[in-house]
Amino acid sequence: PAGPQDRWHARLVFLRPVLRIALGLFWLASGLITAFDPARSDAMLILDLAGFDGGWALAALWGGVAADVLLGGLVLIDRHVRLAGAGMIAVTAAYLGVLSLTIPELWLDPLGPLVKTLPIIPAVLVMMALEDDR
Repeated sequence: PAGPQDRWHARLVFLRPVLRIALGLFWLASGLITAFDPARSDAMLILDLAGFDGGWALAALWGGVAADVLLGGLVLIDRHVRLAGAGMIAVTAAYLGVLSLTIPELWLDPLGPLVKTLPIIPAVLVMMALEDDR
């Protein structure tokens, strides 16, 4: 008869790719939307409010785009998923940390730009835990 671990595996086997694809698309879309937004006004405004200006703001913007696209792409092609997951957690923590220190009122924003980010970390941890040992 099937034990508890068999039932757990049966329930999670189909969720592993769903979670991986959802997180990969989330990160890829985040980077591409910023990269192809002709004005980049929202991103640049937030960077300005956070104390980044001129070249630093552009470097932060394009560094974020590159990180988002790279991490999302790695997860989507199923390569280095645990390493990419660690990168996702680091980028998310940096994003939350910098914006919490420089623009703490974003926590109370009705659209929740910081609040919505919180579920990403546990979702990434689950994705990493479900990853096959190869």
